[in-house]
Amino acid sequence: MKNYYEILEVPFTASIDEIKKAFRLKAIKYHPDKHFGDTFFAEKFIEVKNAYDTLSDPNKKAEYDIQYKATFIKEEPERKQTFQEEKRKEKEREEKFRYDPYKQFYSSYDREQQETPQYPPQQTPWGFKLGEGFDFFKLPLRIGKIIGGWSTLTLGKKAKTEFQVFIYALKSSLKILSIAFAILLVIYLHWYFNLHQTSAVGISIFFFIFSCIVVGVKYNFNSNDAKFEHLNYFVGINGFAIFKCSGTRENIVQSNEINFNDVTDLISREVIKKYNFNYVHTEYQFIWMNTKNGKIVYHNNGTYSDEKGECVEINRFIYPEYTLNREAEKYWTVYLLDNMEKSLQEKGYLEFNLYSFDNNNFQPYIRVGIGFITFLKGEESFTYKFNEIRRMYSKGADLFIEHKNFEKKLFFFKSGNQDSIPLRMLCNRQFFYKAMELLLGYTIA
Repeated sequence: MKNYYEILEVPFTASIDEIKKAFRLKAIKYHPDKHFGDTFFAEKFIEVKNAYDTLSDPNKKAEYDIQYKATFIKEEPERKQTFQEEKRKEKEREEKFRYDPYKQFYSSYDREQQETPQYPPQQTPWGFKLGEGFDFFKLPLRIGKIIGGWSTLTLGKKAKTEFQVFIYALKSSLKILSIAFAILLVIYLHWYFNLHQTSAVGISIFFFIFSCIVVGVKYNFNSNDAKFEHLNYFVGINGFAIFKCSGTRENIVQSNEINFNDVTDLISREVIKKYNFNYVHTEYQFIWMNTKNGKIVYHNNGTYSDEKGECVEINRFIYPEYTLNREAEKYWTVYLLDNMEKSLQEKGYLEFNLYSFDNNNFQPYIRVGIGFITFLKGEESFTYKFNEIRRMYSKGADLFIEHKNFEKKLFFFKSGNQDSIPLRMLCNRQFFYKAMELLLGYTIA
């Protein structure tokens, strides 16, 4: 039998609010995104979740307390010494992660460090090991310890001279044109022997092949590989960075470092485009902004196509900038989770904004606190307490909340309170999902 009070580090007399607060702190500390499935911390996370599930349920808690008194009360002195030893081992484990620049687990100490150790990453932000062939032409300075990174540049690859680029483009074009030439030769021979057409056809084929060579050389001359254009990106504990070079590795044409301390809100959206009911591509947009000064810190938009045409999974290496923003959003959410208790202590709630893509502005829309959610509508603002919510459900791109006083009568007549959240317009959406789970106990799929 495990000592759940010990795991959450609360006394046996702890109130339900103290138990919930302890769970939030522990759940955030051992969040899976902080350790990439490390066995030690994964087990700690499961322990904390099991402890909370038992102690937060009155019936389970009452049953557990009977066993707890029979098992642990008499062994209190011995258990205290054992607990201190376990805490010492846990601290030692955390220290190993702290001083190893390649370990992804991080503590409150790491969160405070804004400077980035100058070590190239050994894995991608999503946890895949990087081989020795990746070359990072620039490292970030102010995004904290690097969690992971990616580079399109490999060791030994050098910029080409203009003559080398021309030869490269010519060779690349001739590989394709050799196939086209073979097909055209067959057509020419057919015209020559069977239709006895010579000069006109020969001249036409010559000019066609010559035109293809010119177009092919021009296309390959402007390709990224020929121009030596490469990208590095990084996700760190306290931000993310993207760098692009062109011509040489020293010629940096794009340099963006975004520190999470300079951001207040992230709005992201993805829109599937179809033609005649067939999938074409997905348009995406990420806007990192600071609502305190009204500035956009970083903005990225573009399109991608997934292999199945269902907007399910994409090739991370073909769409690096989309991947960077999506992975950065994950760690931005963890950053907000780490600062959640501070915000709750200062204000008593977390505030979420709605962003209008058409008008390029935002407005406060909801506040989420411990056991409640408030919709901000001026004098008509309404608060839903967790035990007064009849149901919460998704319909389309909106999340609906119904109060227990809500009734749907004949046709369009309604009474009571019902509100909706347009999720595509909600800033810090992933953090909102986590906040609803930790503060109200509602999991949003």
